[in-house]
Amino acid sequence: MEILSNIPGTAINWEPLHAVNGVVPNRLKWGWNPFVPKNTKNEVYYNLIYNILIFRLFSKWSCKLFFQMDIGQMLKTKYVLTKFVRANLLLGYIVENFKINNKPILLIRHPIDVCISQLKAFKDRDNQNFKLEKVPDVINNHRFVEHNEYLQSLKSELQIKIAKWCLNNCGLLDDSDTLSKVTIVYYSDLILNPKDEITRILGSLNFVSEKDVNAIVETTDFRKASQTDFKKDLNPNPRKQLYKNFEKLTYEEKESIQKIFDHFNFKLFDAYQPFPNKIT
Repeated sequence: MEILSNIPGTAINWEPLHAVNGVVPNRLKWGWNPFVPKNTKNEVYYNLIYNILIFRLFSKWSCKLFFQMDIGQMLKTKYVLTKFVRANLLLGYIVENFKINNKPILLIRHPIDVCISQLKAFKDRDNQNFKLEKVPDVINNHRFVEHNEYLQSLKSELQIKIAKWCLNNCGLLDDSDTLSKVTIVYYSDLILNPKDEITRILGSLNFVSEKDVNAIVETTDFRKASQTDFKKDLNPNPRKQLYKNFEKLTYEEKESIQKIFDHFNFKLFDAYQPFPNKIT
C-alpha cells in the first residue's frame, strides 16, 4: 500500500471494514471478516460496497491517511486505493458485481507469517478471544458452524489463529474464477524480487504511465520497514525475513499446523517452508 500510494493523484482508503473503527453499520453484522457470496442480490450490501470503493463513505479511521496529505495533494487526487485486510471473502462478490477497470491486487502471505504477526501486534486483544466459545453472530457464518467443534479441539493460540485463517481464506483461494480476475502477488516474490514485482503490479494498472512506474521503482527503498511493523523486527536480509517465523517453531508445532492445513484440504502452502505451491 505504501509503495502504491506513490502513484500520483492517489488517495488511501484505509481499512474501511474495521469492525470497530470502519464504516459498516453494526446492525448489518458483518463482523471482522465478512462473507457475501458472489450471487447475492442485496441492494444494501451493493450500495455499501460501492460507496466504500469510491470513498464516498468513510470514517475518521478510514480517511486518516487522506487527511495527512496537504491541500494541494488532496485537490489533485483522481484515484482511490482501498487497502483491505478483511475483504478476502468479499472479493468474489466484488469482481462479479462491479465493473472493475483495474484488477484488484491480492497479496498472499504464508498463514504462519500472518498469524504470528497478528499475535505479536494484537496479543492483548486476542488473548480475550483465545477460545472461540460460540459461533460468531455474523452474516453467512456457516463455516464457523461447520467447524466449531474442531476449533474447540485446538490447543494453542497459534493453532486457533491458523484455523481461523483457513476459514477466512480457503474459500477464496479455491475459487479459480475469482482468482483469474485479480492480480496475485506472493509476499515471498515481493520480498525477494521487489523491483520486478512492483513493476509488474504497476504495469497491471492501466492509469499509471511508464514514466511514473519508473519513478516509483527507482525512488523506493524496498528494504524499508512498513509503517505497520510495530515490533520493528523486519530482517534486512530477504531470505532470513522469509524464514524467521519458521525458525521460531519446533518441529512438533509445524506438524500440528500441517494437520490443520490437511483438515481444511489447504495445499497452497505447507507448514515447513515459506514458499507457495503457486496458483496458475
